Amino acid sequence: MAIWIPGECQPTPTPPRPTKGRWRKLLDERRHSERDRRARLLYLTNAGERFMSDLDERANVLRDEMLKGLEDEDLEVALRVFEQVMEDATRR
Repeated sequence: MAIWIPGECQPTPTPPRPTKGRWRKLLDERRHSERDRRARLLYLTNAGERFMSDLDERANVLRDEMLKGLEDEDLEVALRVFEQVMEDATRR
């Protein structure tokens, strides 16, 4: 996905470093924890929440497209296999 900010040169596949920082400031904010002033907590801004909501919607559409045509039984088998792989990986 190309990201372009007005005033920047041209769209690029991945934003350059300074642009990433600007996007972070728009999408999230860091606040000190009330319990531990050394800790900083990450909160989504309203723009960040809208961005994540849009991302979730796009992911749902892609997932539906990828899984279209698969039977429920096949999905259940695939999920069991994936869960077993993850369980085995965490034991190592």
